[in-house]
Amino acid sequence: MKIEELYSFNQQLKSEGILYCYSGMFTQGIIEETGEILMRKIEKDSNDINVTQKVVTIFIEQVQNILIHSEEKFYDENDEKEYPSGIVTIGYQDNAYYILCGNVIKKEVKPTIAEKIDKMNSLDKNELKTLYKEKLKSSEPISKKGAGLGLIEIARRCSSPIEYNFTDLNSTQTYYAIKVSVNKNDLK
Repeated sequence: MKIEELYSFNQQLKSEGILYCYSGMFTQGIIEETGEILMRKIEKDSNDINVTQKVVTIFIEQVQNILIHSEEKFYDENDEKEYPSGIVTIGYQDNAYYILCGNVIKKEVKPTIAEKIDKMNSLDKNELKTLYKEKLKSSEPISKKGAGLGLIEIARRCSSPIEYNFTDLNSTQTYYAIKVSVNKNDLK
């Protein structure tokens, strides 16, 4: 980006209602710091701790997925480690907060993710609560449980259907984007 384009880029972010945008490597520390910032900002803006908790919980679940599943890695020469890479954007538009995340994943998991999201979108809040409890009680190993619990938790807290998109990059990888919204006046 050219220096003279920064102002117009900032204006574009504002016009899209973007409150926070981060692209790059993800660590647990970055997630925790961002979560704290979001908690303060959204609680101040919404004056509703329930809305704030929903947005922050969804943010954490989505970026945890980047930490676990991102195929794109950033190598840090200072500590000689690889870190997952992705993007997260939090914004406010049409009386709702939205959390938009994206990262590169294995193409082979695309149908499974789409099927899971479609299932979550087809269930009402009571059905999601029941499914969540069943998943917690199941005898599946923790590693298998975790894969579904986060998505169920997201679906339980969002105000509208989960949106998602895949952009195939090559024969083995696809770019996965997910968008979740929480209405500012959502009292559930």
